[in-house]
Amino acid sequence: MRRSILVVPLLAASCLASSLNASAAQFNNVTATGSTGTAGSSNKSYPSALTATYTLAGGTNVQIIANNVPLTTLGGAAATMFSPNVPITTTGIQLQTVGESCNFTNNAATTVACPDIGSTFTISFSRPVTNPVLHFLGLGSVRSMPGDAVTITSGRVTHTLTGSVPGGATLTALPGAVNLAPLTAGTLVDVNTTTYNGTDCTTIAAPATRFGGCGSVRVNGTVTSVTFTIGMSGARNVFNASIGNTLSADGYMVAATVDEDFGDAPASYDPIEAASHIVDGLRLGASIDADNTNVFNNVPAVTPSPNAVATGADNNGVNGGDEDGLTTPLPPLHTGLIGQTYSLAPTLSGSTAVGGVCGWIDFNRNGVFETAEGVCNAVANGTTSTTLNWTVPIATTAGRTYVRLRASQGAQLSTATPTGRVDSGEVEDYMIEIKPVIRVIKQLNPTNATGRFDLGIGGIAFAVNQGHNSTTGFRTLYHNSASGVPDLTVAQNIATTAITTAVVEVPSAGTTALYTATYTCVNGAGAAVANGTGTGTSVNITLPVSVTGAAANGRAQAVTCTFTNRLNTSALSITKSDGPGVSTYTPGGSATYVLTACNAAGADPANGAGIADNFPAGITLSAPWTCTGSGGATCSSGTGGAAGGNTVSLTATTLPAGGCLTINVPVSFSSSPANY
Repeated sequence: MRRSILVVPLLAASCLASSLNASAAQFNNVTATGSTGTAGSSNKSYPSALTATYTLAGGTNVQIIANNVPLTTLGGAAATMFSPNVPITTTGIQLQTVGESCNFTNNAATTVACPDIGSTFTISFSRPVTNPVLHFLGLGSVRSMPGDAVTITSGRVTHTLTGSVPGGATLTALPGAVNLAPLTAGTLVDVNTTTYNGTDCTTIAAPATRFGGCGSVRVNGTVTSVTFTIGMSGARNVFNASIGNTLSADGYMVAATVDEDFGDAPASYDPIEAASHIVDGLRLGASIDADNTNVFNNVPAVTPSPNAVATGADNNGVNGGDEDGLTTPLPPLHTGLIGQTYSLAPTLSGSTAVGGVCGWIDFNRNGVFETAEGVCNAVANGTTSTTLNWTVPIATTAGRTYVRLRASQGAQLSTATPTGRVDSGEVEDYMIEIKPVIRVIKQLNPTNATGRFDLGIGGIAFAVNQGHNSTTGFRTLYHNSASGVPDLTVAQNIATTAITTAVVEVPSAGTTALYTATYTCVNGAGAAVANGTGTGTSVNITLPVSVTGAAANGRAQAVTCTFTNRLNTSALSITKSDGPGVSTYTPGGSATYVLTACNAAGADPANGAGIADNFPAGITLSAPWTCTGSGGATCSSGTGGAAGGNTVSLTATTLPAGGCLTINVPVSFSSSPANY
């Protein structure tokens, strides 16, 4: 009897371990081009744009019968025989051997093996593929003469792997097969029980006593083609003159599937057709894993990704370890970078052709990777890294968002393709959090003034002992460290709650000069913020709740406060005068004198000015001194010193323009001339 072989290219998707990036089998479109016959070469295209070509060469004992018929053309097909479970409605290529190409050596012979009947069979791919799986259906045929219940002659086609490009590929039998032999030395595909296997892998019909051979074989390695030498083998119980010494023709089916890779961003990022890549040698980073290979990515396309995390979930590293094109946490991304460059530098491995690497960042956090949010670099054959540069757009807002990277051979990727199927490479998705920022800048007037100040945000001094033009730099504020530790951890999640914090400057210990401090706070758009202008060394700043989409308010979430310290030009005077009615001083006597410290009208305040008077020998306090202020001036203490002391020391807590301090000092004079 005559049987047929159907070669069906099925692309099974693969999963990035880092994101359980699933695989999904992608079988060919319901179209074909090319030729049939003993030298046939037929092409099958796929939704990802991969093309598989099936070519016979070298002989006339095998032919392509058809190149676009369903697996159900031959009986006995069941998806569960294959790994993954190939749909039996898939169309492919039908082949058939010539039975007369292999003959028993004589009438007494009961077995025959012809490992080479003159034809080679090559399956080649338009791109390299990693670990493609070949699915064989219906290896075997059996016959007897009508009415003859004794004679059984069976034959089956065999395939010996004789080459691959690049070389070194081996074969591994996969679970679920029906009467498919374990591989011999990793090269020979044959049935397991050879007497007497029939044509069907579901039903055994007399004179057969065994199923035909059906099952899956993985090609180990990254290849662009594999080549088999086609042979035939057979067995019989007795010679029958009507049948003779020839085997019957054998028809069978073969399907090829390859792994496909998916990302794991939330479902909104893959609304119509999930980003997927046929796994070849090209990697983002060094590794990739296959998983979930019984999902079929044809019509309709798989969406969302089988591994999509929940909206807002952290997908970094939770689904495995092969999401390694970038190191997490990613470089800090914050609102202070709006209008500036943000860069990511993914590593690559396994590049064998020119290609492209593209990246998207959902800056406006609307749950979509938009064309305007993408950048792409062309990469040469053998490239091991590339740097993607974004100009952070105005439509950026603080909070959790996602990054997608895609790499492929060829030119399928552009900024307009954050989703969809491509024929090579890998996709990786990462969580990142855009953080709001505050920056403090120090200005001195004059610029060469010696004052030094500590600059702080939220109770932390980020710049210590700083002079003119110093800054804290942008400091991030955030409620968690999932995407990197913020400079300042706050309780509020800016996605839902505004953040209010204090911005301060504090004079360093060595700063003794007097300064007048003013501040101006503006956001990233240059607009003054609430409470953002005033006099003093502290101001409370509020960063607003995030707005997503077109009205994204990231610039309002980047605030710069500039403290300007002007060296005071106070006009201080101090006088020392006799007390009322006192004109002479007598040894052994006492008196009260007066210190008067004033700041002239129109001058800067001299708050903190020090006042001191050291007595000459022979004079001591007869009682504590007293201090009173006028014109808004205040003393650090209303009284001080003690009888027997010989100094006056205090500060002007406040000494505004036009203010004065009056210190009355009671003293005694020694009666001994030797003390003077």
